[in-house]
Amino acid sequence: MLTIVVLIRGDPLRCGARGVERKVYNLLNRAEIAKVWSMKGISPIVATVLLIIIAVAAGVLIWTWLHSMASKSLSETGTVGKEAITVEGIKYSYDATNNQWTLTIYVRNAGKTTVKLMYVYIYDAETDKLVDAIDVSGQNVEIAPGKVGSVQITTTALQDGKTYYVKVTTEEATAFSEVFTVYAS
Repeated sequence: MLTIVVLIRGDPLRCGARGVERKVYNLLNRAEIAKVWSMKGISPIVATVLLIIIAVAAGVLIWTWLHSMASKSLSETGTVGKEAITVEGIKYSYDATNNQWTLTIYVRNAGKTTVKLMYVYIYDAETDKLVDAIDVSGQNVEIAPGKVGSVQITTTALQDGKTYYVKVTTEEATAFSEVFTVYAS
């Protein structure tokens, strides 16, 4: 800001101090106006580029925040970095003398820690009702990460020609099998 100091000798009233003040005031206004007129604005192209850069930066920040929230959410569900299993296949046989089915269920450990199988549930695929629940924790079936293990169960709850599916659980994970139909032959 431009500051002008005016010194007047003698009595301010006789020297016309008011007139001097008025001239200084006008001089200040003209200097400020000239300063404003001499400044150049930002061109529309530069302004557009700046807006695009700001928008892209905001988008990157939002994406990073959402990505970190999603990663955190997945890691808390128990499927990323902890226990995760899949049922790879089922083999069955029928013992007619005891009217009993033997199922061998193959389970893959897709997680990063060793898992111990706890329960096997057999469901009727047509009605979605539980047919049998078997505690397999006593068999001590432990499967290392990336490996396939098997658990063998026997049940009398299956019927020839019906379709079922199984659910296998560990302490923290659950896996469902594909549907399968059992035949006594």
